[in-house]
Amino acid sequence: MRNLQTRSATQPDLDDVSNLVRFKGCYLLNDIKLVKASHKHTYTVAIISDVEGTGELELRLLGEHFTDLHENIGEYLSLEAAVKHYNHGYFFYLAWYETIQYSTTNPVLEKLQQSVRKNDSDSQLEEMHNRVMRISDELIKSLCVSLLLDPTITLPYNRARKLIWKSNNIGDCEFCVQLLSLASHDKDIWFVGEKLSTIINPTPLKLWEIQQLGS
Repeated sequence: MRNLQTRSATQPDLDDVSNLVRFKGCYLLNDIKLVKASHKHTYTVAIISDVEGTGELELRLLGEHFTDLHENIGEYLSLEAAVKHYNHGYFFYLAWYETIQYSTTNPVLEKLQQSVRKNDSDSQLEEMHNRVMRISDELIKSLCVSLLLDPTITLPYNRARKLIWKSNNIGDCEFCVQLLSLASHDKDIWFVGEKLSTIINPTPLKLWEIQQLGS
């Protein structure tokens, strides 16, 4: 049972916030997801991780606030969260945030980033694979699968998280092009052309050309 005595804290461990009514600190935005509370009601939560990577917490996003927060998945946020009580319990919600520039000279941020990315890598690959398997064009699907299975290819963590977040709201061809763009981030431009040449459907190539040159 919650201690209702008003109490706030700065940079608490997320495993130790149950008796707080408000807290603020630096945390990693791990993901954003929709939660289905009933057959008629859904809400959006931001999932944050603490400095040690041992605790996670869901912060509910109320109303139409923070609609662009998904752009910061994988980034560090300075944030403030507060408790909202209701008949059957309580939840924490995001009250305010601002982004923090990552610095390799900051050992706390570096430790948090390494821990969360290590734990998240398997689930990230699984989510990406699940989206790929829903592609209807077999050649496009085959190309995307080959990108995920190629041991020489690494996907930039932050950009991959953002692609996963929006992947269900974009078409197969656009998803393919964006995945290919991530896979080619450290390769020569011929790599993209070679991959797209294996697809009969001309749409991915046209999308990529527009992405590179503009419409």
